[in-house]
Amino acid sequence: MKPGAATFRHLVEDASDTVLVLDADGIIVYANPATELLFGRPVAELPGQSFGHVITTDKPAEIQIIHPRRGTITADVRSSRTTLSKQVYDIVYLRDVTERKLNELALLETSQKLRERIKEQTCVRHVADILLNAEDPLEEMLQSVADVLPPSWQYPEIAAARIVFDGRAYTSKGFHQSAWQQWEDIIVSDRNAGTVEICYLDERPEADEGPFLKEERELLKQVALKVGEAIERKRAKEALLRLNRALRVQSAGDSELIHAKEEPALLDVVCRLCVGLGGYSLAWVGFKQEDEAKSVQPVAQAGFEAGYLESVRISWSEEGRGLGPTGRAIRTGEPQISQNISTDPSMTPWRDEACRRDYQSSIALPLKDSAGIAFGALMIYANEPEAFDDEELRLLTELADDLAFGIVTLRAQVQHRLAEERIEYLAYFDELTDLPNSNRLMETLKRTVDALPAGQQCALLTLNVTRFGEIQAGIGVRQANELLQQIASRLRDALREGEMLARIGGDEFAVLLSEGGLDNARDCVRRIERLLGEPFRQAGIPISIQMRAGAALAPDHGLDPEALMLRSATAMRHAKSNGTVFELYSGPTESETPRYLTLISELHTAIVENQFVLHYQPRVDIGTGRIAGVEALVRWRHPEQGLMPPAEFIAIAEQTGLIDPLTYLVLEDAVQQCRSWSDQGFEMPVAVNISVNSLHDPDFLDRIDAMLDAWKVNPALLQLEITESTLMKEPAKVEELINRLKERGIVVAIDDFGTGYSSLSYVASLPIHSLKIDRSFVIRMLESPRTRSVVVATILLAHSLGLRTVAEGVDAGEQVEALHEMGCTEIQGYYFSRPVEAVQLRRWVEAFSLENYALKLPAMEKR
Repeated sequence: MKPGAATFRHLVEDASDTVLVLDADGIIVYANPATELLFGRPVAELPGQSFGHVITTDKPAEIQIIHPRRGTITADVRSSRTTLSKQVYDIVYLRDVTERKLNELALLETSQKLRERIKEQTCVRHVADILLNAEDPLEEMLQSVADVLPPSWQYPEIAAARIVFDGRAYTSKGFHQSAWQQWEDIIVSDRNAGTVEICYLDERPEADEGPFLKEERELLKQVALKVGEAIERKRAKEALLRLNRALRVQSAGDSELIHAKEEPALLDVVCRLCVGLGGYSLAWVGFKQEDEAKSVQPVAQAGFEAGYLESVRISWSEEGRGLGPTGRAIRTGEPQISQNISTDPSMTPWRDEACRRDYQSSIALPLKDSAGIAFGALMIYANEPEAFDDEELRLLTELADDLAFGIVTLRAQVQHRLAEERIEYLAYFDELTDLPNSNRLMETLKRTVDALPAGQQCALLTLNVTRFGEIQAGIGVRQANELLQQIASRLRDALREGEMLARIGGDEFAVLLSEGGLDNARDCVRRIERLLGEPFRQAGIPISIQMRAGAALAPDHGLDPEALMLRSATAMRHAKSNGTVFELYSGPTESETPRYLTLISELHTAIVENQFVLHYQPRVDIGTGRIAGVEALVRWRHPEQGLMPPAEFIAIAEQTGLIDPLTYLVLEDAVQQCRSWSDQGFEMPVAVNISVNSLHDPDFLDRIDAMLDAWKVNPALLQLEITESTLMKEPAKVEELINRLKERGIVVAIDDFGTGYSSLSYVASLPIHSLKIDRSFVIRMLESPRTRSVVVATILLAHSLGLRTVAEGVDAGEQVEALHEMGCTEIQGYYFSRPVEAVQLRRWVEAFSLENYALKLPAMEKR
């Protein structure tokens, strides 16, 4: 540029817009610094270059400039012409308007889309209003959506819509299949649950790619999405309602279970809760029957039933009517759901009756016992399909499990109550004749003697059936027992008011005459003689019965009930030996007294010199085949009579007070043997019988502690056995003692259980380890159903209290098998081993295996 243009240069040098000066040929002669930003080239390169664009003076225009980095740039161009030094120049002003142009285009496109979306959003809003605000059933909601879709399409006059969901179609007016049709899937819980469809009823051939705009296809997607979301919300709400009703039922059911006293009332209230609180249409409980048809017997129901249960005839067999939900639930022990009764093939036999009552879905929940075996089912019906989701299933399953537990518990309580009543009955009555037994006789005799007025007498008769052993051998045990029942009946007929008859032994009876002395006793015997004079007919033959009777009088022969019974029995034995019908007690024989005194003296010496030895009898855990422990049984090595069993000296020891030192000798030897076995690597728990006298010793616990400490024996290896009768003499003291023994780790077992008359509630409160069933029950249980029921009841009682059971006096394999079947834990008796000395026991244990015995036990079969 000429020097005269200096002023112009000064003006444009700092301008933000690009300024170019072109000569008459369009060649750039000047470019200001801003030019570099617009063209992306150094300013020094531009002079001498052709501008390359046609410009119109004083008329704005837009040009496209290729920028080496930014690509195409749009620039607004204005120009003016001037003459300097007689030369013509064009001054070109350029401004970058690229961003503005892009914004204008975007605004234009947005405006166009906005217009297009007004119609679309109106449709979406209508759909949303229907799906979000309506409280109508789902079917009505889907129909409303189908009706509002056609007006939103490009050609609303020929548009139609259809929604397909859950096997049903909801269509707008005039919908039919068409060549011009578009659809989108309805997704519910991540699966394809149906479709939303739009169609044009008339074809439009002028449209090359079909009549549906891209925006309309997007609209269809939105509608399908919102329909799917609405269905999910609807289902979630319904699921929540169902969950709440199940929670209410379960909570109320738990409360009823806690307070339930009777099984029928519990079943009834649970069914009523399902219907009343849960809103289900029907609930019923059925128990499986062990009949030929394997039927299911309804026992409780609530709700709209209208004869349904009388018509269904359900079974739990593997065919026919046992293939439905109830039968399968009982057989498999798993819940069975029919979500749509109208289409469920397993409901075919009951479908018509169910649909007639609008039952649309059902659930069968097994009721299982503690062994996991179903004994029935809880059935619940609803008036809507798909009524039971996973969470509701979980809660209702818990309800059924709680109900089953309640039923089992109530039944166990009934069994325990009956068992307690039975055991308490047998504590006072003879099971064969239903007469009072010796326990009841002793109590009554004591009350009678205590209340005897001064100067008056009462008499106790002991009666013996002569030659009964021979009769039993001739006609058999069963026939002999029936004969005893006939004898008892005649004896009852012979007595008068105020005279008590009792059976005190196998062939022995007793009569307590609460008033009168010897004359009344003789009169009673004569009455008995007359009634027994006529032969009995048993086993098809006449049998003559004779009685021998002895009597003791109070106060003449004493006031102690045991002494009176002993003296009455002594008089009866005199009658037998003398061949007379009746004898009155006349005092002890001289042959008995010296022998008794001699044994007392010898027993003193035996304790001082410790002439005793322990034999050990093992207890076999019949479930595992292991040895659970041993019982220490004392024997007296008498210098002259040899090894004497405890029956010959324990009674004398108890009567003379020698039982205490004898008990401590036995305890000391047992603890010492535990130490010896432990040193040999042979750990074996040892049980020792404790007398009632020892329990009264204030030093009893201290002495046991001292023994265990002296021999360094683990207290768990020492087990103490206390007889049931001992429990009841001083229950509070015994309970305290047992608790203190437990604190030391010493376990306690109740011996001779069933022979005393302890309260079962008291036994349940004691921290004992096991109950030992007396051998008298074990011996008779295979022949006597009543005795067997007592054994079963005792085992059930022990199991319910978490106690082990030990059967004593088991001599035969049949007894072992029967006891195992009843659930007895341990077996003790001659069948496995007699009591043996410690060395022999060790060898026996090492050689022992249940497989060596010909027993039919499930445990053996598994092994």
